Amino acid sequence: MSKMEVKTEQELKDLAAQTRIKAVDLSGKGERDFLAQIGVDWGCSPTGNCDSWVVREKGDQYSAILYRTATQTFTIQPTVTNGFHDLVLGQHGSATMQELTLYRFDGSKYRSVACYDANWETVGKDGEYRQLKEPRVTSCSRT
Repeated sequence: MSKMEVKTEQELKDLAAQTRIKAVDLSGKGERDFLAQIGVDWGCSPTGNCDSWVVREKGDQYSAILYRTATQTFTIQPTVTNGFHDLVLGQHGSATMQELTLYRFDGSKYRSVACYDANWETVGKDGEYRQLKEPRVTSCSRT
């Protein structure tokens, strides 16, 4: 509660009620994993980026195998590393730009391995901004 500056049990219940959760099987073995994203009223940015987790159920315990601040989108990739599907998480920088981060499972948790910028806008020779039908994806310097 203190990490998220939640002061009362009621605030904690409100936060839990607003959290979006989706059950998935990242290992393909029928085990339950959960993609969770905090509710909009609890720490999302103006561009819609919110705190997100991948939580793994083992018996009667749960552990976060990925936590990323300000992630907006998850995509589960067809590729698998150490028995778990790779993930791409996106974070909007603006209405026309998104940072995409590739995560791979290291045996105990997901780690960032690559970063890309997706841009849906370009500047023409005339200096005018133009919307692209498909984003221009380039490698970013951060991993």
